[in-house]
Amino acid sequence: MLEGFREKTSLKLTSGTASHITFSPDGDAIALVQNNTTVRLVTRNGEDIASFDATGVVRDLAFSPDGKTLAIADGNGKIELWQYTNPQVSKALQHPNGITSLAFHPDGQMLASADGDGIIKLWTLDERPPQTLSHPGRITSIAFSPDGDKMASASRQNTLKLWSINGQEPITLNHRGRPTRVAFSHDGEQLASAAAEGSIKLWDSTGNPLKTLTNSSGVFDVFFSADSTRLISTSSDDSLKLWSRNGKPIQTILGHSTAVWDVSFSSDGYTIASVSGDATLKQWSRRGNLRQNFEAHEENLTITSLAFSPNGQTLASAGDDGSVKLWFKEGELLKEA
Repeated sequence: MLEGFREKTSLKLTSGTASHITFSPDGDAIALVQNNTTVRLVTRNGEDIASFDATGVVRDLAFSPDGKTLAIADGNGKIELWQYTNPQVSKALQHPNGITSLAFHPDGQMLASADGDGIIKLWTLDERPPQTLSHPGRITSIAFSPDGDKMASASRQNTLKLWSINGQEPITLNHRGRPTRVAFSHDGEQLASAAAEGSIKLWDSTGNPLKTLTNSSGVFDVFFSADSTRLISTSSDDSLKLWSRNGKPIQTILGHSTAVWDVSFSSDGYTIASVSGDATLKQWSRRGNLRQNFEAHEENLTITSLAFSPNGQTLASAGDDGSVKLWFKEGELLKEA
């Protein structure tokens, strides 16, 4: 049998929307946002664990690397830290403005939060006051390098900043066109930034420019595969683009009829999954060839979010029909499509 996914569980969680879906690092739990203000925790089999009401619209959420803590950030600047094994608030942090992005340091002892007014806070999980950093403009994305030595931030004022966690002065990188996303390769050797004017820039780990990739329309997101050999980008022309790590275009992936809202590589790098406003979930080979097409949620309703489990055996999708669907892998990959 050719490797594929089939539906395992369908959860009707709410009459509103479901979004921001993410797996815990061990794959045993799934966190998601329902109706913008409630965070729901369920098991990988769809059983309820807990439900948390945020004080405002949830902008981002993230599990700590050890999976014990779930950080929830809202548009009022509040961050709540919940203990997964005993669901209750263990700590509440207050950012001065509405938060746009969250990221845990790889060692799990630091949490970074960024806002729309150019402020980044570095919180330690003890009682020390946070460190405050400034990156003028609306910060759209932050990310730590895999070794934890660096952090990158992207601002709509056409700049990136590469921060050293040991306190050295940051390096400012120019990326014209309102950067939307910044991502480190998993081997830590490269940094990619995407911009709304239609470009992706590749940098080495010290901030030296490597290559500029051009796209015919605005780029929303960019992600590296787990082996760091490929990148996938989403854009406003309803397409995905697959690139080699040196910037060579591999494939323009067509098939969605409206904007692609989310895309992800499986942990082994052999499967790409994407969801769109056309209510479909599509599975692609690592070369960009279509393997499976699911009308996964209610017709004409956007699928907002998807996530692979860490072992790549389960795929979760969430949509504007208020449902979450869990898909599990069956068969073996006999030949690359």
